[in-house]
Amino acid sequence: MHLSAGDAYIVGWCRLRDDGRVFRLDRIRSISLTAEVAPVRDLDTVLDVPFPTTAPDA
Repeated sequence: MHLSAGDAYIVGWCRLRDDGRVFRLDRIRSISLTAEVAPVRDLDTVLDVPFPTTAPDA
């Protein structure tokens, strides 16, 4: 993936892959508002961010 200073991203839930994803805004073709209520999800879990097991060395 190529990143540049002008790129903008949004974290979201991918229904197709049933997993968290980061979407590049300029690649989204359309959106639509629905009445669906999104479940609460922990961002660290969605993005699969590992938790440190020890404090970092100072």
